[in-house]
Amino acid sequence: MTTVTANQDGVLNLDVAKPPRRFRLSPRIVGSYAVLLFLTVLYLGPLLMLVNTSFMTTREFNRNATALPSSLNFSNFEEAWEEANFAQYIANSIFYAATATIVYVLTAVFLAFPVARGYIRGGNLVLTLFVIALFLPPALIPQFQLVLNLGLYNTRTGYIMLLVTNPVGIIIL
Repeated sequence: MTTVTANQDGVLNLDVAKPPRRFRLSPRIVGSYAVLLFLTVLYLGPLLMLVNTSFMTTREFNRNATALPSSLNFSNFEEAWEEANFAQYIANSIFYAATATIVYVLTAVFLAFPVARGYIRGGNLVLTLFVIALFLPPALIPQFQLVLNLGLYNTRTGYIMLLVTNPVGIIIL
């Protein structure tokens, strides 16, 4: 289709619709997609099998583990929820995440504000030390020994202290 338009100077522009560009399948593209499809099936296959068997009864699974379930059976989820005490796990996760986040943000704000505003003498040095700390790998063994020596091993306080001692929040703020 052709359209004719005039610009402000009165010059006519003739716009001719260009034919659509053809997509060519080269062996390289086909091979790339074949490899990607294979890797997708390789990674997602076990996950799909897990989801499939989670809706089966034990009898259906023993009869044919690869077949589709005859009906959606949620009793496996109920049994796992009750036997594994997932409610306690979720409560622990919420407690640890909320407590560590609140303490982390408060400490980061109270340290980052004076450093950013220049109220601390040598604030640039402090900021540089925090940036350098990002590049150092966490020393897990000394951290574990410190928590152990302080008597905080296997306590909520010890776990939260390990979550809070991270310099990223100070640098971001």
